[in-house]
Amino acid sequence: LTMSYMANGSKKIKVFGGPIEEFTFVIDEGYCVPKFLVILKKELRNCNGHQTEGIFRLAGKETDMLKLIKILGKEKSIHINEETKNPHNISNIMKRWFKDLPRRVLSEIPYEILENEDVVDINVAEYIDGVNLSLFYWLIHFLVDIMEYQEFNKMGSNNLAIVWAPGLFGDRELDSSSDLATNLTYADKGTQLLMHSIETENNKSKEQRQKELIERFKQITSNQSLLSLLNMSSGTSTPLSPPLSKLSQKNVKKKKPVKKSTIDYSQLNSILQSLHQNEKFNKMSNQNHNDEENERENNN
Repeated sequence: LTMSYMANGSKKIKVFGGPIEEFTFVIDEGYCVPKFLVILKKELRNCNGHQTEGIFRLAGKETDMLKLIKILGKEKSIHINEETKNPHNISNIMKRWFKDLPRRVLSEIPYEILENEDVVDINVAEYIDGVNLSLFYWLIHFLVDIMEYQEFNKMGSNNLAIVWAPGLFGDRELDSSSDLATNLTYADKGTQLLMHSIETENNKSKEQRQKELIERFKQITSNQSLLSLLNMSSGTSTPLSPPLSKLSQKNVKKKKPVKKSTIDYSQLNSILQSLHQNEKFNKMSNQNHNDEENERENNN
């Protein structure tokens, strides 16, 4: 489920190592992420990447990846040609982008927490928020989709966590200066935490995941500040699947796209923080309600 977006003009952007606020953001599966990640996800499926053995583990062809990175830098008119459309090229670019962020998605989780806490007791949402939390949740959902084909791709939760964790924890600038013990902790506990997150999501039923998707979409489409910021309109991108298309038609007002604009990243981050806090509150309320129901049943 991808909602349509407004492009940030036709300027070129620095795909790797540049500030995340330069990217055009879209709503995909109820999460706010850079547009080009959604395009790469779609292209990966189109070239059967989900069923490709060793996806995200095997290297791509560097010359083709450089060509693909140049295409992605145009951002407004991204068209991936057949020459570079290889699942290993696409998957490695996705992984490399996360690793080359100036501040990685999970970099705010304190080293001491990773070192001393059991991974099952670490709640990622307590340490990151806003765009980073949205990116993390989006990635977990994506990796669960990859994991569903592990019979073919040989990439279960452990293998996926091993290849992805180094690009999510720590700081890019500290990679070479960190001592061996620190790097080993990030490699070990970071991998365990990511694997736990993937397995937790994978253990949900399809009905539960669909219900959560609908709830996220409701929150997004009812937040006019976010819709205005992203200048979204329904029906101009990937079609919405029922019953979500009805929600879109009801709540999202169609607008003519603006040709050039720069996203207010701080405002986007603030809106997403508010949405995530509401989501946490709703989950706590639902849990308390379920606990009360269970207690009444036990008493009876």
